[in-house]
Amino acid sequence: MIARRRPLALVLALVPVAAGAGDGIVMTFVNTSSRPANISGIYELLSDGTSIDDNLGSSDLFAPGQTIKVTLGIRTCTRVEVYAWLGDTATEDDAEEVRGETDLCRNRTMVLHD
Repeated sequence: MIARRRPLALVLALVPVAAGAGDGIVMTFVNTSSRPANISGIYELLSDGTSIDDNLGSSDLFAPGQTIKVTLGIRTCTRVEVYAWLGDTATEDDAEEVRGETDLCRNRTMVLHD
């Protein structure tokens, strides 16, 4: 399989963020692309931009037009880096790994698009 990498094609929807409670912060992912997608990893970012090697959450494949929620393994907001795949890596040779960053204190929704 040959996979290409590119910056995460996404739109950050700025929505009010309530204080986290319960098991962990919940992120919402909206797939507006023409391909199935999956979230392969969400990692906390330190102030210097390096990531902590502890995956906070991931997902199975979700279809174009579908919205999913992923509960993270943290309860306090922080900056995170998100890695996702556009395309089914099991069946598509041209699946693309994409990535993006967000501050969970301000935004918990990411929109993936072509």
